Amino acid sequence: MTPEHRLVGRDSHVSALTDLVTASVTGARSAVVLGATGSGRTSLLDIAAHTAARAGCRVLAACGGQAEPERPFGLLRQLFGPVLPEIAKLPAHLRRELHLALGITAEPGTLNHLVLRTATVELLTRISTSTSPTVVLVDDMHLADTASHELLSFVLCGLDTANVAIVVTTRGFARPCWAIGPTTVIELEPLGPPLAAQLVDALPWQVTGCARLDVLRRAQGNPLALVELARAASPEGTMSHRARELFGHRVRAMPAETARLLLYAAAHHDGDLRAVMLASGMGNDLTAWEPAESADLITIARGRIVFHHPLIQQTAYEYASAGHRAVVHRELAKVSPPEWRAWHLAESTVLAEETVAETLAQAAEAALERGAFEAAARAFERSAEYTPATDERTSRYAKALHAANYVGDPTWLRDLHAKLVGSATDQHVLAAAAVSAAHAMALDGRQCEAFSLAHNILSSTNPAEAGTALMLISLMASIAFQSGLREHYRAVSSSFGELCADDGTHSDLLPRDVRPAAREFIRALEDPARALRLVRTDDAAVHRALDGYAEIIRRKCYGVVAFLADEPEQCVTAMQPLLTALDTQQVRGIDLGFLPAVAASMIATGHWEQAGHLLCKLRAIALLRRHRYLAVDAKALQDELSALRGEPPAWTDDVPLDLFENGATHARVQRASGIAALVNGDNDGAFRQLRTLFTADGLPRHPYLAIRSLTELALAAALSGRAQEIAPIVRNARAYAHAHPSDRMIITLHHAEALLGDTDDVEEHYRVAATHLSASRWPLHHAMAQLHYAQWLRRQRRSLDARPLLLAALDTFERLRVQGMSGITRRELRATGVGGQQAESPLAKLTAQQQEIVRHAAQGLRNREIAERMYLSPRTVGSHLHHAYAKLGVRGRHQLREVVGDS
Repeated sequence: MTPEHRLVGRDSHVSALTDLVTASVTGARSAVVLGATGSGRTSLLDIAAHTAARAGCRVLAACGGQAEPERPFGLLRQLFGPVLPEIAKLPAHLRRELHLALGITAEPGTLNHLVLRTATVELLTRISTSTSPTVVLVDDMHLADTASHELLSFVLCGLDTANVAIVVTTRGFARPCWAIGPTTVIELEPLGPPLAAQLVDALPWQVTGCARLDVLRRAQGNPLALVELARAASPEGTMSHRARELFGHRVRAMPAETARLLLYAAAHHDGDLRAVMLASGMGNDLTAWEPAESADLITIARGRIVFHHPLIQQTAYEYASAGHRAVVHRELAKVSPPEWRAWHLAESTVLAEETVAETLAQAAEAALERGAFEAAARAFERSAEYTPATDERTSRYAKALHAANYVGDPTWLRDLHAKLVGSATDQHVLAAAAVSAAHAMALDGRQCEAFSLAHNILSSTNPAEAGTALMLISLMASIAFQSGLREHYRAVSSSFGELCADDGTHSDLLPRDVRPAAREFIRALEDPARALRLVRTDDAAVHRALDGYAEIIRRKCYGVVAFLADEPEQCVTAMQPLLTALDTQQVRGIDLGFLPAVAASMIATGHWEQAGHLLCKLRAIALLRRHRYLAVDAKALQDELSALRGEPPAWTDDVPLDLFENGATHARVQRASGIAALVNGDNDGAFRQLRTLFTADGLPRHPYLAIRSLTELALAAALSGRAQEIAPIVRNARAYAHAHPSDRMIITLHHAEALLGDTDDVEEHYRVAATHLSASRWPLHHAMAQLHYAQWLRRQRRSLDARPLLLAALDTFERLRVQGMSGITRRELRATGVGGQQAESPLAKLTAQQQEIVRHAAQGLRNREIAERMYLSPRTVGSHLHHAYAKLGVRGRHQLREVVGDS
């Protein structure tokens, strides 16, 4: 593995080890690095060696695999070879034992192991100083000779000498019995799917399409396996010589019958013991497997054959000749179920053959029936490759493309589209293919190219089926939302206006029943005011439940319309099936693009934990399948959450993306950056970040998302003394709110107007923003409005009026864990005369808002009167009292006066 990719995903392990090495200047340190072959143990040790050298440490290194296992203390000779002159300075009895162990002298006598241990520790102590500590690095400790292993194990667990660090690596994940006490254990677990994909994508040899997904699945997260299997799947076609030899000698050491069985098992990826035994003609005789099991190559249990390392399987397969492998596949085809029979026939056939192609196509159809879209796409693609007739080959490529669209890997979709276009002449086939290809380009962040492809196909082919044409326009509308480019919106309006009424024809792409909802979906993306009307009109098509697959599409249409209309709860409810599919890892590639809207809706409504979990899953899938804009979307939304909570970013790596043609992502990135700057007190930086969401003349760069950051921009402008600079933006926002009078837009505009404070009715703007009946649906924005209103009231010397607003805001900030805002609100409360409660006060058990409600209730005020004073609803007051009674151990308000007392 090359240095630039060999340690992907090991940042925390590198940090732990380098910290340990550099800490050797202050005392003894020891660590054991555990992991499978190829997990990066040696690479991690190399980094430790370089770190130690840069720090001025003396480095003693040895490798168990390079020692002489048949000779005692072979590894010790590697370690102490560079310090032989220092051994001569030891006392005679210690020097004698080391010389005997290292073979320097042949004096008669028996080696005293206890004295040898003392001599080893004394040597390390003498060569280590505060200015030149010693770092001992031992790779592959499990391969060390027995004598060296026992000696180093003693030194490792008993070392208390200052200025010495010992780091050893060993295979496996069980903590060795000798790694006791303060020894640090570093486990190199397999890489998760996103990191594994990152490593494969960074390799110099590109693996794309289904071959890439196959490599990721087979490698099981092992870094070396990812590199070598990717190399084998590339044009190079084979593993490196080093990797082949790493396991080759173990495979070659097997008896002939065992090696033959290993080949059958390697060729049959299913691991079915029964199929392998039938195909090989071995029947029930399992004795030939024993050498492979004893050599730790495989495990056989419950009718399955499991290779202990992915490269053992690949090596066993590659060592056989091509002819021998073809024979094995033909024998396996005779005893395998239909799906595997098709693949084995394909592996044993070179030239196009309709019989093989038809078998693969049947396997693909069976995979489609059970919802295995990746398996279906792979089988259809392979079937097309073996199909002699052009028309039938085109049809099978089209089916592969349709199935792969559910997987969503952009490179695979592009590869399939290129193969199909090269032979297709049917206009309907080309139009359907364009949908998948344009979707792939969009997922890859290439919105302009995707839009042009869909638009050109729509214009040039004029699809005969209205459903196909409507699907193309729907895709164009979705791309226009992501790009935010006005020319895309204009083209969607023009194309939709030219679309004839539904002709009632069947379309595989868009079922007839859902087409009215799809039309409303397009209209909503064109005009936010129409989205609001659709949500509020019960007889709109997006509200009418359907059956089967049409209902899934209808819910997605409704979810997007609700998001555009500022109805986040309805968006999340409509998209619930997607969240369920995501949890069960069955979400389709074509559905992933809806999830940023769902996550943003969760953040807006205060469901931050759910949003965080969703974004982690979305980012993992996006990196695995190379959906670049979704990966950046997920990062931006998670960065917003982290900033609000005063936490460092969840992910620090960046995915390259052209933000000009990904306007929605750009809006999310700038919003996250602006909020982070505000939280850190960088008001000028926040203003610069958020101001880029609008053009020089104040128009929103993204027609939907930019305006939703108006409050934050107004706050940054007010805090940085640049309120007048955003006057054009506020003026346009007034017009936008008038045309799109959603509750959120009304509240946002009033809040922004109040923050800028350039009118006589500032208090009225604050009052609407802080007390609007729907304001609580957006908890954070509501709490911010309450805080800002309270701050304004306090500046007007109306502290008593400010107090209930601050208490309500503090409740929300603490529930959401917005640390920075909680601190500001507490300081404002103290300024209004509300001090911290004494620990012994009964009210200390309550939240700040509950305390205020209880005080009012103890004074005899009714719920409605309390609600009016605290800008709450009577129902909310009643709920707080109910919870307060339980905390205080009382049964009703008649007991509150006694409990409250002077508190």
